[in-house]
Amino acid sequence: MKHTKSLLAWQYIRFAGILTVLVTKFLMPLFRKCEYDISIDGVNKKTSPIIIVANHQTLLDSPMVFAAMPIRKIWHLSPVKFMTYDVYYNSKYKPFLYSTGCYPTHGEGLTGVEGGVYYAEHGYSSFIYPEGRRTDPKKRGKAFPGVVRMLDRVPNAQLLLCFIDWEPRTSRFSRPKVRVIWRLADETVDRTDPEAIMNKIYALGTVE
Repeated sequence: MKHTKSLLAWQYIRFAGILTVLVTKFLMPLFRKCEYDISIDGVNKKTSPIIIVANHQTLLDSPMVFAAMPIRKIWHLSPVKFMTYDVYYNSKYKPFLYSTGCYPTHGEGLTGVEGGVYYAEHGYSSFIYPEGRRTDPKKRGKAFPGVVRMLDRVPNAQLLLCFIDWEPRTSRFSRPKVRVIWRLADETVDRTDPEAIMNKIYALGTVE
């Protein structure tokens, strides 16, 4: 459900975010070999809120994980609000970050877990990187508890897991692979343990 006073912002974030994803979807194959594995059939934002959890490697992760999807799925999951480190958010890039669905981890107003819960309950898909920073999969960081606090507050949320992996470049002109894998979390995922959730995400990357 969307508040009437927020409808304009909801629509603005939706279309600005989709535009960013479409640009990424068009340009990325020029620079990367894109490999997608998406299995989230049955996800329906109209029936219950959506919380999305992913590992984090580059600044392009957010548009890239959605660029992997067919347009109809992008439309269905949008608009999306991404919890973003407040130092990055409150910078000269703030107008662009806001337009593409970012909101800060700390500060006044709707921030952090409170913001994530609000957005999940008001017609957005709520996206969080539990490790809180960009991390090489081989050097995993500790998962912070924000995601389980959100899930505790929104117990009926559908939990979507996403793994993204960027192969390193071997030269300036190389065209390495980027893999994006999506799954709907099943009953085996411990929604009370952020490390268990991240284990499930990284396990997606080991499935060939």
